[in-house]
Amino acid sequence: MSEFRVRKIPKDEESMKEIIDEISRRESALSESGEESEEGHVHEHEAHGHSHGDPLHEQLHMLEYIISQLSQVDAKLAEINRGIGEISSRLEELVRVSRAALKVSLAGIVDNREIRKKLIEDVMEEI
Repeated sequence: MSEFRVRKIPKDEESMKEIIDEISRRESALSESGEESEEGHVHEHEAHGHSHGDPLHEQLHMLEYIISQLSQVDAKLAEINRGIGEISSRLEELVRVSRAALKVSLAGIVDNREIRKKLIEDVMEEI
C-alpha cells in the first residue's frame, strides 16, 4: 500500500478537507479489503476513539490545523512585536538626539549669555 503523506500543511480549509477526505477514503478501502496488518491499525484507532469519516474526527483534524496556523501567527506576531519595540526605542533615541541638536543650534543663535548657558547645560544633562 502506498502511504499518504502531507509534506506541507495546506493554507486553506478546502485543501485540508480534501486531505481528510483522501485519508478517510483510503482507510475505508483498507478496512473493506480485509488486510490483516492494516486492519489491526484501523481497530487500534477506533479503540482510541477515532472513527474516520466521522464528522467529529474531521473537525478534530480541522482544529489541529487551525491550532498549527494560530501557533505560526503567534510566532510571527511575537517577532513583529519585538521589531516594533526596537523601532520604538530607536525613535525615542532619535527624538532625544534631535532635541539636543536643536538646543545646540539655538545656543549658537541666541545672543543672551544666560539662555545660551542654560541650553548647553540641558544638552550636557541629556547626554
